[in-house]
Amino acid sequence: MLNNIYTLILVLLFAGSTIVQADGKTVYKKYNKDGVVEFSDQPDKKSKAIHVPQMNTYKQSPFPKATTKEPTKQKSVTSYNRLSIISPKTDAIIRETSGKVTVSLKVQPNLNPTDKIKIVLDGDEKTTITGKSLTLSFVNLNPGPHKLQAFIINKEGTVLIQSGTTRFFLRRSSL
Repeated sequence: MLNNIYTLILVLLFAGSTIVQADGKTVYKKYNKDGVVEFSDQPDKKSKAIHVPQMNTYKQSPFPKATTKEPTKQKSVTSYNRLSIISPKTDAIIRETSGKVTVSLKVQPNLNPTDKIKIVLDGDEKTTITGKSLTLSFVNLNPGPHKLQAFIINKEGTVLIQSGTTRFFLRRSSL
């Protein structure tokens, strides 16, 4: 039974491709000795002629030509006036049961797309920021004092500017 289903599927796929190829021509349909439908472009004593209508076609209009204008590029920043940690504030006490601390930075002028900000927490490089978002979160920090500093680094790895060190305290309540 399963073999007949596979055969039927193959025949239908073949029949579909034959009908598509027979665009606007006559196709002949017949049943073989196993009762499976067969299609052909050649007539047979047992076949019946089926006229396949002309296929619908669609002519696509041409794509618009590419503009010759260069996309506007952001001006490359060669030096920064300011990099500061907005939050947490220096000597802030953060009460957060989950140990989540959100850090917000301010950069003037805006960060150059090729530069990145390296965040150092307690003397260890934790993450790097690229793009426009100047906010990130640390989760599951241990309670106690922490030191945070940020650096803007160019693609060669040179430090262009660094923030001051911010010290904050995390207090985690236990249930």
